[in-house]
Amino acid sequence: MTYMFRRHFAAGSAVTLLLLLLTIAALPTTVNAQEAMPMDSTYTVGTLANGLTYFIRENQRPENRAALWLAVNAGSILEEDDQQGLAHFLEHMAFNGTRDFEKQELVDYLESIGMRFGPDLNAYTSFDETVYMLEVPTDSLEVLDQALLIMENWASGITLDEEEIEKERGVVLEEMRAGKGAQARVRDKQFPTLLKGSAYPDRIPIGTEEVLSTAPTEAFRRFYERWYRPDNMAVIAVGDFDASDIERRITERFSGIARPESPLDRPDHPIPAHDETLVTVISDPELTSTSFVVYNLFPKRTATTEADNRRAFVEGVYHGMLNLRFAELRQEPDAPFLFAGSGSGSMVRATDAHVQSAQAKEGRVLESLEKVLTEIERVDRFGFTESEIERARTNVLRGLESALAEKDKRPSARHASEALTHFLTGAALPGLEFNVEQARRELPTITIEEVNALARQTTSQGSRVIAVTGPDKEDVTLPTEEELLAVFDTVRADTSIVPWEDNVLEQPLVSERPRLGIVVRERTHPDIGVTEWELRNGVRVVMKPTDFQNDEVLLRAFSPGGTSLADDEAYNTARFATSVVSAGGLADFDPIQLGKALTGKIASASTSVGGFEESVRGRASPEDLETMFQLLYLKFTQPRLDSVRAHVYL
Repeated sequence: MTYMFRRHFAAGSAVTLLLLLLTIAALPTTVNAQEAMPMDSTYTVGTLANGLTYFIRENQRPENRAALWLAVNAGSILEEDDQQGLAHFLEHMAFNGTRDFEKQELVDYLESIGMRFGPDLNAYTSFDETVYMLEVPTDSLEVLDQALLIMENWASGITLDEEEIEKERGVVLEEMRAGKGAQARVRDKQFPTLLKGSAYPDRIPIGTEEVLSTAPTEAFRRFYERWYRPDNMAVIAVGDFDASDIERRITERFSGIARPESPLDRPDHPIPAHDETLVTVISDPELTSTSFVVYNLFPKRTATTEADNRRAFVEGVYHGMLNLRFAELRQEPDAPFLFAGSGSGSMVRATDAHVQSAQAKEGRVLESLEKVLTEIERVDRFGFTESEIERARTNVLRGLESALAEKDKRPSARHASEALTHFLTGAALPGLEFNVEQARRELPTITIEEVNALARQTTSQGSRVIAVTGPDKEDVTLPTEEELLAVFDTVRADTSIVPWEDNVLEQPLVSERPRLGIVVRERTHPDIGVTEWELRNGVRVVMKPTDFQNDEVLLRAFSPGGTSLADDEAYNTARFATSVVSAGGLADFDPIQLGKALTGKIASASTSVGGFEESVRGRASPEDLETMFQLLYLKFTQPRLDSVRAHVYL
């Protein structure tokens, strides 16, 4: 059990930005602008007479298991002043006594069928929702029925025993204390500026110590009875079962919950717009790096029509190309930042944001901000190049097609998460096949003019907030609000900005094919499905076909040795050799050119030297297997040492 912030961006959250970008880039597009997106036909969707919604989907990954989720469209933002933290506390109480499971009985039962807190049983509370998640075996109908009974109890039968509440207070207070690390302290100081004018800064899901310590049972019950109502909840069932049978069981189990007489009145809480640029600069002694994030906030855009999805698709292509430019700039010898990224997504339920962020090298946050803003300004003035957008279109389609090839391997929890988003936000859920079909038809129609126009709109849209975080140390001085705002003026006035030059090397990876290898010996092991080959050069190959993934081939090779064989003088050279050499690229291709040469390919290769072995790893889609082997061949025969990039790495 935990509480979460359903917010996609935080200072320095580079990985989150990239993951969000991939999600946006995968959205479908079509020319039928006002036509609503269809519902994925693999789902059975219905609404009971009492207003409860259900989503059911058959899925065999993992086999003989089902993901059963109860979604409550209510989180801490809906708390009253005397309930701060009780949405999350109530989630705890769901495991401490319900109508049919007294006190510890519910947890005891779940553990008796092999479940435990963590991988199989979890719940979370965020600003905007509370979600309970079970993963149960489906080879026993009795267990399946008991799981549905538990979920029905959570929906309408949490007992809120006064004695159990008192016992749980210490658990929740300890969770609050354990969560007061550097990130939480920074977050609590940033939110009043970042979410200015909204109720969110005063509705942190963990709540306040005073309320958690003293809230009466009546305050819990008031929140529970107001928001845990069938027309504000959904049951999501995805797993290895018969969908019609599960629909019957859900209908029988949940139809008995009474629908309140009063209509549901769930308010939205948008972040009010503001004309001025807001700035927050926060230091903390436990932070180890300096980062900035520039947010442009604007009202929520829910993707329901095909026009919505086209807009999101073009937006994702824009961020993808900008991120690749940032990746190139990061490799410059005197680059001021370690990472920079751009993306768009949801801040809170009713507010979205365009975001640019960077992790700066020590003492260089203003330089990093200027570097990022200069690249955005370059795009605003001159746009992207045709070669950049062509690569972006190719990579997006290749990624979608690879995902489609793996559609039957997707875990049930992934499908459940998509249904959850559809229920909570109203975003369309058309299905992967629809996405790929639309992408194949429409990606070629996305023009450079369209992306460039959106780029200019993206930087001018919304209410801007600049958030800077860094260590609280004597030798680290963070910029002032005035210094940060001055960088924007400096970049806008800079007349020296010139168009981007796209550095592409137009030649094959391997210019001359190597000598053909020969298998000198072959052995098979039918009992384990393995074939062994011994090559002329002495390499031993062990090959085993599997059905773990449809669109993936994995390779690992090793030989004994490693850094243990190096003497003291050569140890550091051996330790960092593969990383330094890899930073230079392969053959005639520097790392930037190599990445562009791999456009549309799902293939990678790497080498490493460990303590006791040298190893090689490769991964590829079956159709790109040749490319993976070319990369491996070049790793051995034409490594490229670039002294400038080696200096950057070290």
